[in-house]
Amino acid sequence: MKMKKALLEAKFTYVNYVKGSAFRIILFIGVILIIGLVNIDSINEFLFADAEKYKAGVYLENKESISAKMIMQAHSELFEYLILNDNKSEENINNLASKDSIYDVIVKFDENTGKVSFYYESGISAQGMNESAGFMQEAAKVYLLEKEGYDQNEISKLVAPNIEFIPFNMVNQSIINLVANMLLFFTIFIYVVHIGNTITEEKTSRIAETLLSYISPLEMLIGKLAGMLGILLTHLASFCIVYLISTSAFQSYAIFDSIVSAFNAKTLFMMLCMFIIGYVEYGFLYAANSSFADTVQDIGQASIVQSILIVIAFYFSLILQMHYDSKLAHILIFIPFVSVFSNIVLTAASNISWLMILLVIAVQIIYTVLIGYFCTKRFRYGITKYGAQKRSRKRNVFINSWSNQ
Repeated sequence: MKMKKALLEAKFTYVNYVKGSAFRIILFIGVILIIGLVNIDSINEFLFADAEKYKAGVYLENKESISAKMIMQAHSELFEYLILNDNKSEENINNLASKDSIYDVIVKFDENTGKVSFYYESGISAQGMNESAGFMQEAAKVYLLEKEGYDQNEISKLVAPNIEFIPFNMVNQSIINLVANMLLFFTIFIYVVHIGNTITEEKTSRIAETLLSYISPLEMLIGKLAGMLGILLTHLASFCIVYLISTSAFQSYAIFDSIVSAFNAKTLFMMLCMFIIGYVEYGFLYAANSSFADTVQDIGQASIVQSILIVIAFYFSLILQMHYDSKLAHILIFIPFVSVFSNIVLTAASNISWLMILLVIAVQIIYTVLIGYFCTKRFRYGITKYGAQKRSRKRNVFINSWSNQ
């Protein structure tokens, strides 16, 4: 095999795909998803912050009380709290039903009964409603304790929460496994399937015959795998750049930060290795089977085996991450095609050593070499064979002979 010819085929595959609309569509969708998912909080705040700013009027006679000071010192991104003493409480309450109302919430403290009434306009968002109602419940507790004669220190001890929330890891391992395996699943379906489709198109249009007069089947196969790998790396680099720019321009979504931080060095290393190994393994399989397609209608039949195989492998990983079994995870290491998904679950769910990770990757490399060897032999035979036409000619001869009789 001459690497120069394989690289030329890789360049042709790369340039031909970049010129197509699929490259731009995937790039556009990926950029939109990254910006939307990573920065959804900041974008929402930037676009709708003014529309969701609410004003609450609070009727409390004693502005020097502890509860009044608590309300005046409250800081909220959604609410502005104002202490009112304008003798227009009933008018403001009735105006809540009108669009011209100044206030979105009216809170009335009854000095005689100690009752606190919370009036609100029904158009308030659920987030704003929960925040305001929760805060006013705390203010009502302070108000009632103050009426019972408790001083500020005693009220602070009674009202202040005695539980401390310490975030450790908001994202459990199942989410990490799901994200990693879904990325691998869609990567194979988007990029590897295109290799099989390209081979079928070139063979059915007789372009493959022209190419094979210049390069060998092995050079053709390696070139196509390398070319699509270049497309994959180009998209990946573009998405990383967009992510870095978006996170520097906006404050990223909290749950997304938790997912990113949850990927430790071992999981990330295994994920990247399985991406490359999985791409190569399924790429060989798709190319080998697609080389036997004689017509465009044969594409579905040529890809059915590997499509079912990748779906089964993906579901195995889902079952393993939902009901993790260490013995099953270690058994799946030695099952080709399935292990590229299950190895990610194994690494994320258990604290395996770096030596074990290297052994797992070594096993996958051996499988990849064996799969590549057998698939290359099958590709050499299939890309030059037009079995459907031969069978068609035999069928026509049989039909003609039978009709003559």
